Amino acid sequence: MKTILKSAIAVAALVAPLASFSTVASAGKAPSYTYVAGCDQTKLYKPVNMGINCKNANEFLSKMVWTSWKSTSATGTGRLVSKTTSSGTYTLSGVVTKNGVKYFTTISGPGLSKPAALPKP
Repeated sequence: MKTILKSAIAVAALVAPLASFSTVASAGKAPSYTYVAGCDQTKLYKPVNMGINCKNANEFLSKMVWTSWKSTSATGTGRLVSKTTSSGTYTLSGVVTKNGVKYFTTISGPGLSKPAALPKP
């Protein structure tokens, strides 16, 4: 009987820290991301292809590989397809919050004479 009681106490001692750990882990805050607004009002996170001008479907980024995606800016390499095609590094910046969701508002890089506005959320 003493052996069973000792075993039960040992198991309880092992399980108690795990139970409190899982409670603490689940109480953490969910990660917050910054998105790009799609022309169809979708939230895009690290898109491979994305429209940058909703009035002209022939102006978009393609084959993007994002090297950095932070809450205030994102940088990646790919192609800008527009009147001409340019390749290089593109940066998203200028963050606005709408309905509690953060979105990038501008893009800069090769083929753009100045930072351009991204689709509005």
